[in-house]
Amino acid sequence: MPRKAIWRPAKAKDYPALGVCVYCGATDALEDEHILPESLSGDALVLPKSSCRPCASMTSAFEARYTKQGIGIFREVIGAPTKRPRKRKDNLGLWLADRTDGKIRPLGRKQDWDVDLVPGLYMALTMPLPTIISGAENTEELDCQLWTWGSYDPKFFSGFQEGVRVHVGSIHPESFLRMLAKIAHCFATAELGINSFAPLLLDIIKGDEPLSNRLIGCWHEEVSPSDALHEIRVDWVDGEGGWLLICSLRLFCATGSPRYLIVVGRDIQQF
Repeated sequence: MPRKAIWRPAKAKDYPALGVCVYCGATDALEDEHILPESLSGDALVLPKSSCRPCASMTSAFEARYTKQGIGIFREVIGAPTKRPRKRKDNLGLWLADRTDGKIRPLGRKQDWDVDLVPGLYMALTMPLPTIISGAENTEELDCQLWTWGSYDPKFFSGFQEGVRVHVGSIHPESFLRMLAKIAHCFATAELGINSFAPLLLDIIKGDEPLSNRLIGCWHEEVSPSDALHEIRVDWVDGEGGWLLICSLRLFCATGSPRYLIVVGRDIQQF
């Protein structure tokens, strides 16, 4: 898969204004909320008048930690959207490091490369099924593993001195999972309405619930690449404890990325 072929405009959908903050219920000074971060999908899925300014600042912070620090270079390499297109250049400066006795030591300087030579590394996390679905015992410690997809030109490595490495991104599990929870909660609200389910993800989004595998996980079978930029849907599933609202989400599907199953809420009639 040519990396420039990964980015394509996402299918847009219009939603009516919500008129209340989707996270805290405030009704003043509401802003439009991008269901999928703007840096991942442009203006494809926007829920108008649905986030107060404090909550918008909160979600923007953890989204940026993933979309900039985690996959910022990947986004530049594939030509993903940015609010500052004029700042994008034909070359990228990457931080250098070396490996000594198995340990990576930053060298404190950057080196410029032609953007067409820079490795396109997409990073995500894989996890078991949410324990609320699988019935497995939930633990306080998050069970997750790094998942990567990469595309690079061998010429990139010809300019390295022996032992020198470059930093192309890092992933922060808390920020990544809070972003997944935010996407799922907002999409379910946009599709079904704010009072159509009893929400389960708000404490995760706000950072008030310790991370675990209870509500967020992955489909247990390998998923083939697809032509879609991202895939997202919500469905009601009859579980042992009653009906659960599940969001199925994939990001950058052309890479063969994991399919996340995110438990958004319960049937409101159960309460």
